[in-house]
Amino acid sequence: MSLFRRRTASGRGHQLPPDIVQRMQRYGRHDYDPQRYPDDPGAIWTETQEPLLDFASNDPSGFLDALAQAVLPDGGWAAFGAAHTSWNLLALDKRQGPAYEALMDASVQFLRDSGVPPMRVAGYDWDHWLQKGGTNQDWLPRKAIPQEGEVPLTPLGPGEVRRVAQMLPEHDSNVIFVHRLDDGRVEALIDARQSDEDPTRSQYGWISNTSQHALYVDLGLALQSPTFWFDPELEPFFPVGRPLI
Repeated sequence: MSLFRRRTASGRGHQLPPDIVQRMQRYGRHDYDPQRYPDDPGAIWTETQEPLLDFASNDPSGFLDALAQAVLPDGGWAAFGAAHTSWNLLALDKRQGPAYEALMDASVQFLRDSGVPPMRVAGYDWDHWLQKGGTNQDWLPRKAIPQEGEVPLTPLGPGEVRRVAQMLPEHDSNVIFVHRLDDGRVEALIDARQSDEDPTRSQYGWISNTSQHALYVDLGLALQSPTFWFDPELEPFFPVGRPLI
């Protein structure tokens, strides 16, 4: 017996599109990373969300049952997209019950199986994880943080500024530099655009510490997983690997 009520249609004749799995996969990829999985936002709404709105509005529990029944056998992007669709289309008091819980469980598990670090997890996925007793420490297996002297670091010279990471492949992506201050401390700088509208770049201080090793520990913990590009000397300090998606 299925965990969910078998709802191919409600009393008003609502039913999911026959290609609902593909639509949820498409929406999930775009919602996770619009830059990596670009799609026209208008088309995303009209082709993956809007067709479900009437069903979701008029029979929320039936919609969740049908959606879970359709996507959970495939899991992955489909489950992720479906869980996030439920947040788009249903009010807070309608996001409940075994089907909703199963969709959120599958979304969270997909992210964990894919090695997505906490900083890339949407707030509602993260809240669901915490409500189930999860913690930041056990979200993903973590590598041991290198101790002082365990990994070789090329010393920063007095006043030296060194590029150590680029966040994304885009030419205007944020870049991280490290440099040694006059008092001997080391600091990480973020080089970024002023705003989406203003391409002028500027640098501002981000993290500082008393030693290069300690700063790299701080950077690894802050970035969590490897960025698009990084100095090989920074790699041992990332606590988790690059996401698989």
